[in-house]
Order: sequence, then C-alpha cells, then structure tokens
Amino acid sequence: MSSGKKTVFNKLWLDPTHFPEFGWLEEIAGNSGQAGCKVCKTVFTLSNMGRTAVTSHANSAKHLKSVSAVQPRIQGTLVSSAECVLASFKEALTELPLSKLMQVSMDGPAVNWKFVELLSKDLADDHVQLLEMGSCGLHVIHDAFQTGHKASGWNVNGYLRAMYGLFKDSPARRAACDWQQNFSK
Repeated sequence: MSSGKKTVFNKLWLDPTHFPEFGWLEEIAGNSGQAGCKVCKTVFTLSNMGRTAVTSHANSAKHLKSVSAVQPRIQGTLVSSAECVLASFKEALTELPLSKLMQVSMDGPAVNWKFVELLSKDLADDHVQLLEMGSCGLHVIHDAFQTGHKASGWNVNGYLRAMYGLFKDSPARRAACDWQQNFSK
C-alpha cells in the first residue's frame, strides 16, 4: 500500500558542486513532481523515487544514446564538440547582448579554436567582430604592458615590489588584519 507521498524536484540537484553528473537536468516550471532532460528533450516523473528517478533516467538507453550523439567519446573520455560548446555558451549568455562581446580567451585545444571560429561566423551575421589576440588575451595584455614599461625606462616592477614589501610588513596592516579576524568571530 502506497503512502501517497510524492517526491518534489530538489533545486540542489542543479548545483554542479554537489551534483556535477546532473548537468543535463532541468526543473519543470509549474510541476514540482517532474524533471526534464536537456539532452533527450524529455520530461520524466519523479514519482516517489526522487534522485533515484534522475539517476535511472541518466542510465536509460535513450539518454545514453542522446548523450553519445551530442558528445562523442574518444578512448573512453567524454569530449565536447565545438558546436556543443557554442550552444552552451549562447544558452548561458542569453541575458547578455553578444554584440557587446569583445574577446574570448581559452586554453588552446582544437575544440576551443573551432568554437571561436564558429562564434565569429555567428557574430558576423550581426556585424560584430571579435578582437583577435591569440588564445589568451590576458597574457597578450601582460606582455604588452611589460614591453611598454621597459621601453619607457620606468622601473615599475621594482616600484611595485617595494610597495608590496612596505605594506606586507606594515604594523598598521597587521593591526587591520587582527581587527578583521576578531570582528568576524
């Protein structure tokens, strides 16, 4: 005999720090007894199984087939294609105008270069062009700053190191740290 209790969707399941394996899961608005799958584009009932219903869907043949179609496997490792990365990027930034995007940084794998190529083509339709500064714009800007201050003859590195040493060992700073630590207790 059933107790009649039904499980409701737990928003914690969407938190990647607690459940990184549920990245495909979505909440169904207006129905707390169901969950959705972004990959399969299906809705399933939580019933009285709760998280077990979610893991059951994750292990279902339909879900596994859908995942393998979206993300190919290379030697047992799950890899994202550039198209998947672009789709996720656009989905994550739906609230932001991509016309204001200036540059995309990355760590350099081929998928990332393909992603930037696809994104650039996509933005070209809206007459937007990305600033191309290599794979990591931060390194380019850092190197440009270093070259500029060396050419000027300014000893910026020495000055910054001296300032760091001065403030690091300052008794006033130590007192401020002690005060902050005591305040937070």
